[in-house]
Amino acid sequence: MRFDLVTSTFLAIGIGSMLACGSGSSKTPPPVVTDVYAAGYEGNGSNTVATYWKNGAPVTLGAGSANSIFVSGEDVYVAGDGGNLGPVYWKNGTPVELTGGTDAYSIFVSGNDVYVAGGEFSGNVAVAAYWKNGVPVVLTDGTEAATAWSIFVSGTDVYVAGYEFKTIFVPPNTYTNNPVAKYWKNGTPVELTDGTQAATAYSIFVSGPDVYVAGFNCHAFIPGCNIATYWNNGTPTELLGTGTWADSIAASGSDVYVAAIPSNNVAEYFKNNVPVLLTAGTGQSAANQIAVSGRDVYVAGADWNAQGTFAQYWKNGTPVRLTDGAQYASAFSIAVVAH
Repeated sequence: MRFDLVTSTFLAIGIGSMLACGSGSSKTPPPVVTDVYAAGYEGNGSNTVATYWKNGAPVTLGAGSANSIFVSGEDVYVAGDGGNLGPVYWKNGTPVELTGGTDAYSIFVSGNDVYVAGGEFSGNVAVAAYWKNGVPVVLTDGTEAATAWSIFVSGTDVYVAGYEFKTIFVPPNTYTNNPVAKYWKNGTPVELTDGTQAATAYSIFVSGPDVYVAGFNCHAFIPGCNIATYWNNGTPTELLGTGTWADSIAASGSDVYVAAIPSNNVAEYFKNNVPVLLTAGTGQSAANQIAVSGRDVYVAGADWNAQGTFAQYWKNGTPVRLTDGAQYASAFSIAVVAH
C-alpha cells in the first residue's frame, strides 16, 4: 500500500547487515557505515518521474513511479510503474519489463533470484501474481478479482500478501462480495478474514516461524469502515479506529513495528502496539514503509504543508527531506544497508 497526494493505492523491505569485529583482540571494531535508500517519485511539472535516493542523492529512473526498493550487495533493484513500459523493475537503473502485468508493487531479491509482486489480467479480471526472474507465477484463478501487494522470501519459501474477492451467502437471503485479506505461502492461500466484511493485506514480513501481515479490516458495510490491522500468525490486532489502514510491517527480535495511516493523515508508526507520532500535525503526512536496522527505525513517506510537498523519511522520528517541495513527491519504500 502506498499513499501520496494523488492516490491511495505499497511493497518489500531490503535490509543487509555486515558486522566487522576483531577475533582474539580487544581493539574497538570499526564504526558501522549505513546507507539509506528510498524509492518513490517526484513530479516534473507534467508527469511523475520514478526516482530513488541513496543517502539523499537522487537517481532518476524514467517516467512513472518507484514503488519498492531492495538492495543486494552492490546491486539496487527497484520495482514500479515504468510509464509507457508498464510494470517493470530496474536493476542498477536498467529497466526489465514484466509482460502481462498491471503493476509492480513489491520486490525482493534472494541469492540470484528476483521476485516482484503485483497483478496480471485473466481476461477482464485482475489476478494476483508474482514474477520470479521475469516469469509470472499466477496465484488466483480469475474467478474473482485479486492483487498481490507485497512479497517476502524466507529460505526456500515465498510469501505473498494481498487480497482476493469472495462471494459468500449471508442468511437469510443475501449474497455479499468483498475483498478478503490473505497471503499465499508457496502458492497456497491463507485467508486472514472470512469475506463477511472488506479487508486487504498490504505488507508481509517473516521472522523465523512468525508471519506478520499488515493491512485493514472492516466491521460494517459503510464508507470508511477500514481499520488499521495487523495479523501475527493469523491473529488480528487492531491499531486505530475507522478510516485507517496499516501500510507496512517489520519485526526485530520480539518487537513488532507497523507504519500506519490514521484518519487525520498524520504519519505515525506503532512499536508493539504503542503509537509513535512522526509529525506535529501542522500539515498532512504519510508513513508508507518501515524498516528497522539495529536500534534505528526508518519510515519512508511524505509530508505536505504550506511550504510544499516533500518526499522524505524519518530516522528515529527525525525527518530527512529528499525533495525541495516544489513538486509533488513521495517516498513509498525504504531499504537500509549497514556495512
